[in-house]
Amino acid sequence: MAKHKHDAKSLQHAFIRCAELASSGRVLDLGWGGEPFVAACPMGDSEVCFVSDDIRPVRCSDSTGVASYHLISPAKVPGLFRSAFYHPAGPAAKGQVFHWVDVSFNKLELGATLYLAGQKDRGVLSYVKYVESVFGQGKRIGRTGRMQYFSATKTHKDPGIAPTDIEHLLEASDLPGDALQFKTLDGVFSRDGIDPGSRILLEQVTVAHDAHVMDVGCGYGLLGIACAKWVPNGHVWLGDISARAVVCAQDNVVKNKIYNAS
Repeated sequence: MAKHKHDAKSLQHAFIRCAELASSGRVLDLGWGGEPFVAACPMGDSEVCFVSDDIRPVRCSDSTGVASYHLISPAKVPGLFRSAFYHPAGPAAKGQVFHWVDVSFNKLELGATLYLAGQKDRGVLSYVKYVESVFGQGKRIGRTGRMQYFSATKTHKDPGIAPTDIEHLLEASDLPGDALQFKTLDGVFSRDGIDPGSRILLEQVTVAHDAHVMDVGCGYGLLGIACAKWVPNGHVWLGDISARAVVCAQDNVVKNKIYNAS
Protein backbone atom coordinates (compact mmCIF):
# COMPACT_ATOMS: atom_id res chain seq x y z
CA MET A 1 0.00 0.00 0.00
CA ALA A 2 1.40 3.43 -0.94
CA LYS A 3 2.22 5.69 1.99
CA HIS A 4 0.31 8.97 2.19
CA LYS A 5 2.64 11.95 1.80
CA HIS A 6 2.09 15.08 3.85
CA ASP A 7 3.38 18.45 2.71
CA ALA A 8 5.01 20.95 5.05
CA LYS A 9 1.87 23.06 5.45
CA SER A 10 -0.34 20.14 6.46
CA LEU A 11 2.26 19.12 9.05
CA GLN A 12 2.43 22.67 10.39
CA HIS A 13 -1.33 22.95 10.74
CA ALA A 14 -1.62 19.51 12.34
CA PHE A 15 1.05 20.54 14.85
CA ILE A 16 -0.83 23.74 15.70
CA ARG A 17 -4.16 21.95 16.04
CA CYS A 18 -2.63 19.77 18.76
CA ALA A 19 -1.73 22.84 20.80
CA GLU A 20 -3.83 25.05 23.02
CA LEU A 21 -2.97 28.57 21.88
CA ALA A 22 -3.96 31.29 24.31
CA SER A 23 -5.91 34.35 23.16
CA SER A 24 -2.96 36.51 24.14
CA GLY A 25 0.73 36.10 24.81
CA ARG A 26 3.84 35.65 22.75
CA VAL A 27 4.60 32.59 20.60
CA LEU A 28 8.19 31.45 20.04
CA ASP A 29 8.57 29.56 16.75
CA LEU A 30 11.70 27.45 16.28
CA GLY A 31 11.48 25.76 12.91
CA TRP A 32 8.31 26.63 11.01
CA GLY A 33 8.99 30.19 9.77
CA GLY A 34 6.33 31.95 11.86
CA GLU A 35 3.64 32.42 9.21
CA PRO A 36 1.31 29.50 10.12
CA PHE A 37 1.18 30.69 13.73
CA VAL A 38 0.08 34.19 12.70
CA ALA A 39 -2.95 32.69 10.96
CA ALA A 40 -3.65 30.20 13.76
CA CYS A 41 -3.39 32.48 16.80
CA PRO A 42 -6.78 33.54 18.18
CA MET A 43 -7.60 37.21 17.85
CA GLY A 44 -5.98 39.07 20.69
CA ASP A 45 -2.70 40.38 21.88
CA SER A 46 -0.53 37.66 20.31
CA GLU A 47 2.94 38.18 18.85
CA VAL A 48 4.89 35.55 16.92
CA CYS A 49 8.71 35.50 17.01
CA PHE A 50 10.62 33.21 14.67
CA VAL A 51 14.23 32.32 15.49
CA SER A 52 16.72 30.37 13.37
CA ASP A 53 20.50 30.21 13.23
CA ASP A 54 20.14 29.77 9.42
CA ILE A 55 19.69 33.06 7.55
CA ARG A 56 17.62 31.49 4.73
CA PRO A 57 14.35 30.78 6.59
CA VAL A 58 14.71 34.07 8.46
CA ARG A 59 14.78 35.97 5.17
CA CYS A 60 11.78 33.99 3.90
CA SER A 61 9.77 34.96 7.00
CA ASP A 62 10.62 38.68 6.79
CA SER A 63 7.54 39.46 4.69
CA THR A 64 4.99 37.66 6.89
CA GLY A 65 4.68 40.23 9.66
CA VAL A 66 6.58 37.93 12.02
CA ALA A 67 9.38 39.22 14.24
CA SER A 68 12.29 37.24 12.77
CA TYR A 69 15.71 36.75 14.35
CA HIS A 70 18.92 35.26 12.92
CA LEU A 71 20.62 34.25 16.16
CA ILE A 72 22.84 31.56 17.65
CA SER A 73 19.97 30.73 20.04
CA PRO A 74 16.62 32.17 21.24
CA ALA A 75 18.31 33.34 24.45
CA LYS A 76 18.91 36.79 22.97
CA VAL A 77 15.27 37.42 22.02
CA PRO A 78 13.87 39.90 24.59
CA GLY A 79 11.05 38.93 26.92
CA LEU A 80 9.23 35.72 27.85
CA PHE A 81 6.76 33.59 25.88
CA ARG A 82 3.42 31.89 26.49
CA SER A 83 4.21 28.98 24.18
CA ALA A 84 7.11 27.68 22.10
CA PHE A 85 7.01 25.42 19.04
CA TYR A 86 10.17 23.54 18.11
CA HIS A 87 10.66 21.46 14.97
CA PRO A 88 14.40 20.62 14.82
CA ALA A 89 15.79 20.79 11.31
CA GLY A 90 17.03 17.40 10.20
CA PRO A 91 19.65 16.23 10.48
CA ALA A 92 20.29 18.35 13.57
CA ALA A 93 23.15 17.87 16.03
CA LYS A 94 21.76 16.36 19.24
CA GLY A 95 23.70 18.79 21.44
CA GLN A 96 22.31 21.73 19.49
CA VAL A 97 18.72 20.48 19.95
CA PHE A 98 19.29 19.94 23.68
CA HIS A 99 20.70 23.46 24.00
CA TRP A 100 17.64 24.97 22.33
CA VAL A 101 15.38 22.98 24.68
CA ASP A 102 17.37 24.41 27.63
CA VAL A 103 16.98 27.94 26.27
CA SER A 104 13.28 27.43 25.48
CA PHE A 105 12.66 26.47 29.11
CA ASN A 106 14.25 29.71 30.26
CA LYS A 107 12.28 31.79 27.72
CA LEU A 108 8.89 30.42 28.82
CA GLU A 109 6.67 31.91 31.50
CA LEU A 110 5.54 29.67 34.37
CA GLY A 111 2.59 27.65 33.12
CA ALA A 112 3.69 28.02 29.49
CA THR A 113 4.15 25.05 27.16
CA LEU A 114 6.84 23.80 24.79
CA TYR A 115 5.52 21.85 21.78
CA LEU A 116 8.00 19.58 19.99
CA ALA A 117 7.61 17.94 16.57
CA GLY A 118 9.82 15.35 14.91
CA GLN A 119 10.19 11.90 13.40
CA LYS A 120 11.42 8.74 15.08
CA ASP A 121 14.08 8.17 12.43
CA ARG A 122 15.40 11.70 13.06
CA GLY A 123 15.89 11.34 16.80
CA VAL A 124 12.67 12.79 18.17
CA LEU A 125 12.37 10.16 20.93
CA SER A 126 15.79 11.09 22.34
CA TYR A 127 14.77 14.76 22.16
CA VAL A 128 11.57 13.96 24.08
CA LYS A 129 13.52 12.19 26.83
CA TYR A 130 15.66 15.28 27.22
CA VAL A 131 12.57 17.53 27.29
CA GLU A 132 11.12 15.33 30.06
CA SER A 133 14.36 15.68 32.06
CA VAL A 134 14.32 19.47 31.72
CA PHE A 135 10.59 20.07 32.27
CA GLY A 136 9.93 17.15 34.64
CA GLN A 137 7.21 15.72 32.37
CA GLY A 138 6.00 15.47 28.80
CA LYS A 139 3.41 13.69 26.69
CA ARG A 140 2.61 12.81 23.10
CA ILE A 141 -0.35 14.83 21.84
CA GLY A 142 -0.68 13.66 18.24
CA ARG A 143 0.89 12.48 15.02
CA THR A 144 0.63 12.88 11.25
CA GLY A 145 2.16 9.96 9.38
CA ARG A 146 5.71 9.64 10.72
CA MET A 147 5.63 13.10 12.32
CA GLN A 148 4.88 13.01 16.06
CA TYR A 149 3.91 15.90 18.34
CA PHE A 150 4.73 16.27 22.04
CA SER A 151 4.18 18.87 24.76
CA ALA A 152 5.72 19.78 28.11
CA THR A 153 4.54 22.51 30.48
CA LYS A 154 6.84 24.63 32.64
CA THR A 155 5.60 24.07 36.19
CA HIS A 156 8.79 24.97 38.06
CA LYS A 157 11.09 27.96 37.88
CA ASP A 158 14.25 25.85 37.62
CA PRO A 159 14.96 23.08 35.08
CA GLY A 160 15.28 19.49 36.23
CA ILE A 161 18.87 19.08 35.00
CA ALA A 162 21.93 21.20 34.31
CA PRO A 163 22.10 22.68 30.78
CA THR A 164 23.97 20.81 28.06
CA ASP A 165 27.53 21.99 27.39
CA ILE A 166 27.82 22.52 23.63
CA GLU A 167 31.20 24.28 23.48
CA HIS A 168 34.38 22.44 22.46
CA LEU A 169 38.03 23.33 21.94
CA LEU A 170 39.86 22.05 18.87
CA GLU A 171 43.65 22.12 18.64
CA ALA A 172 45.18 22.34 15.15
CA SER A 173 48.91 21.77 15.64
CA ASP A 174 49.64 19.46 12.68
CA LEU A 175 48.96 21.94 9.86
CA PRO A 176 51.34 24.12 7.83
CA GLY A 177 52.28 27.26 9.76
CA ASP A 178 51.60 28.12 13.39
CA ALA A 179 49.48 26.01 15.73
CA LEU A 180 45.90 27.27 16.02
CA GLN A 181 43.09 26.87 18.53
CA PHE A 182 39.40 26.92 17.67
CA LYS A 183 36.23 27.15 19.71
CA THR A 184 33.51 25.02 18.11
CA LEU A 185 29.88 24.34 18.95
CA ASP A 186 27.50 21.45 18.43
CA GLY A 187 25.77 22.09 15.13
CA VAL A 188 28.82 23.63 13.43
CA PHE A 189 30.31 21.55 10.61
CA SER A 190 33.12 19.18 11.64
CA ARG A 191 33.29 20.48 15.19
CA ASP A 192 35.20 17.36 16.36
CA GLY A 193 38.20 17.79 14.07
CA ILE A 194 39.53 19.00 10.75
CA ASP A 195 37.57 17.50 7.87
CA PRO A 196 39.55 15.87 5.01
CA GLY A 197 38.53 18.47 2.42
CA SER A 198 39.76 21.38 4.52
CA ARG A 199 42.99 19.55 5.31
CA ILE A 200 43.71 18.99 1.61
CA LEU A 201 43.08 22.66 0.83
CA LEU A 202 45.36 23.81 3.64
CA GLU A 203 48.16 21.51 2.46
CA GLN A 204 47.86 22.25 -1.28
CA VAL A 205 46.70 25.84 -1.75
CA THR A 206 49.15 28.74 -1.86
CA VAL A 207 48.24 32.45 -1.80
CA ALA A 208 50.26 35.63 -2.27
CA HIS A 209 51.28 37.63 0.82
CA ASP A 210 49.09 40.55 -0.28
CA ALA A 211 46.10 38.49 -1.46
CA HIS A 212 42.47 39.29 -0.63
CA VAL A 213 40.69 36.05 0.26
CA MET A 214 37.05 35.15 0.91
CA ASP A 215 36.20 32.04 2.96
CA VAL A 216 32.67 31.14 1.82
CA GLY A 217 30.88 28.85 4.27
CA CYS A 218 33.58 29.47 6.86
CA GLY A 219 32.24 27.26 9.64
CA TYR A 220 34.26 27.93 12.78
CA GLY A 221 36.88 29.76 10.69
CA LEU A 222 39.60 27.18 10.09
CA LEU A 223 40.43 28.00 6.46
CA GLY A 224 39.99 31.75 6.71
CA ILE A 225 42.11 32.09 9.83
CA ALA A 226 44.86 29.87 8.43
CA CYS A 227 44.85 31.98 5.24
CA ALA A 228 45.06 35.19 7.26
CA LYS A 229 48.38 33.95 8.67
CA TRP A 230 49.65 33.50 5.10
CA VAL A 231 48.61 36.97 3.85
CA PRO A 232 50.15 39.47 6.32
CA ASN A 233 49.78 42.24 3.71
CA GLY A 234 46.33 41.13 2.55
CA HIS A 235 42.92 40.56 4.10
CA VAL A 236 40.46 37.69 4.61
CA TRP A 237 36.66 37.85 4.78
CA LEU A 238 34.72 34.98 6.38
CA GLY A 239 31.01 34.31 5.92
CA ASP A 240 28.40 31.64 6.60
CA ILE A 241 24.61 31.20 6.52
CA SER A 242 24.77 29.99 10.15
CA ALA A 243 24.81 32.50 13.01
CA ARG A 244 26.28 29.70 15.13
CA ALA A 245 29.24 29.36 12.74
CA VAL A 246 29.75 33.12 12.43
CA VAL A 247 29.94 33.56 16.21
CA CYS A 248 32.54 30.77 16.40
CA ALA A 249 34.58 32.35 13.58
CA GLN A 250 34.44 35.78 15.24
CA ASP A 251 35.64 34.35 18.56
CA ASN A 252 38.38 32.34 16.86
CA VAL A 253 39.71 35.37 14.99
CA VAL A 254 40.24 37.00 18.39
CA LYS A 255 41.52 33.81 20.05
CA ASN A 256 44.25 33.38 17.43
CA LYS A 257 45.20 37.09 17.41
CA ILE A 258 44.23 37.65 13.78
CA TYR A 259 44.16 41.33 12.79
CA ASN A 260 43.58 41.09 9.03
CA ALA A 261 40.29 39.17 8.95
CA SER A 262 36.66 40.25 9.04
